[in-house]
Amino acid sequence: MKSEKKIQISDPAVKNGMSGTTKSSAAPGPDAFKKKPIIEISNAVKKYAVGKSSIEVLHGVNVKIYPQEFIIVLGPSGSGKSTLMNVILGLEPPTSGRSGSGQSMY
Repeated sequence: MKSEKKIQISDPAVKNGMSGTTKSSAAPGPDAFKKKPIIEISNAVKKYAVGKSSIEVLHGVNVKIYPQEFIIVLGPSGSGKSTLMNVILGLEPPTSGRSGSGQSMY
């Protein structure tokens, strides 16, 4: 049985970028809590240097994805969807954060 999770990337308190814990439209199935997540990101932060300042795109994002879950990432343009996917896939390092094993992601 597949469970479905929707990750909403928007926060009225944040003008641009993704913040906080992801929101789920469906609770994981009963077996999900017996299994370990296949992807787990804790407190992922991603900042980009712009001149002498920096822009924080991901603000302490937490994601747990269990086997057989179907994930949808939604959000407006510039909210951090691609950055989150790049961090999860290891294509770009986060500024800070932890993987499921408790080790630094990079």
